Amino acid sequence: MVKMREANYCNLKLLLIFLVVYGHWIELSIHDSEILMLQYRIIYSFHMPVFVFLTGLFLRRQADCTRQLKRLAPTYLICQTGAVLWGVDPREPCWILWYLFSTCIWAALGAVWFRLGRKRLAWVLLPLSVLAGAVAGYLPFLNRMWSGSRTVVFFPYFFAGLLCDPHTEWRRYRTAGIIAGMIAVCGIWALADGVPVSFLYHASGYGNLEHGFVLRLSCYGIGALMCFFLLTWTPGRRFPFTKAGADTMPVYLVHAPVVACIRWFPVPWIGCAGLSAVLIYAIYRINLWRGPCFGVMTQARRERRVRISRNL
Repeated sequence: MVKMREANYCNLKLLLIFLVVYGHWIELSIHDSEILMLQYRIIYSFHMPVFVFLTGLFLRRQADCTRQLKRLAPTYLICQTGAVLWGVDPREPCWILWYLFSTCIWAALGAVWFRLGRKRLAWVLLPLSVLAGAVAGYLPFLNRMWSGSRTVVFFPYFFAGLLCDPHTEWRRYRTAGIIAGMIAVCGIWALADGVPVSFLYHASGYGNLEHGFVLRLSCYGIGALMCFFLLTWTPGRRFPFTKAGADTMPVYLVHAPVVACIRWFPVPWIGCAGLSAVLIYAIYRINLWRGPCFGVMTQARRERRVRISRNL
């Protein structure tokens, strides 16, 4: 059976995975170019927060969380075992694998959340999770080991996804979305000189960084505003490339060793963007050999189905 995916979310996920690949491609050159540094800062201010939000958004019940955990845990263990054989500390998820490890923890917490069913506490727990993420920077034991820092810091985005309805008609809020996007861009510009780029990874504590608590809260605000902007302005129609965003996990896993090997060769940033697109397309085409797993419906069609179901 072919599962259906909504075009607006597929388009957004495709944009985000492109930014993941492109960001990793230019990573070694950002200190040699102000343009690349600016691009890198913008990308890392929102691309993973939005990805984490979408991860939570598509988990609607306890069974979804359990299924996600069963799907990602073996993948993480296999990939991390390979990394350990190359000399990586087994306690520290290797590079991009932190996302798989943290998602497993979030999915387990999501299963508990749905099990308890205390939805009235949601809007109390969400700000508390934001506060916990900001306080986490002061706790030295929350660092890259076991992805402790990222798991705590990015959890509010995941929890916000659990609380939102994936069938929301985001297009209705486009005016508010453009205002949110403008405020977020101003925030990124204002923080450009005051925040080390490594701070945007949220992989470790504040160290000697002054005003770390305020800066992390500012990052939360920027991430939330950019997420809202993208949700309201991502096209809901189906493009020829839309289906490539239906399942981005193969691209996420496969691009890392490829980019890690090739990015040592000097390539202009425009070339890196082109190579990122080509790599995503190649992995997508190879992934199709196992058969089409997902179909894509336009946002307008999905909204009509929702209205009809509500009127029944």
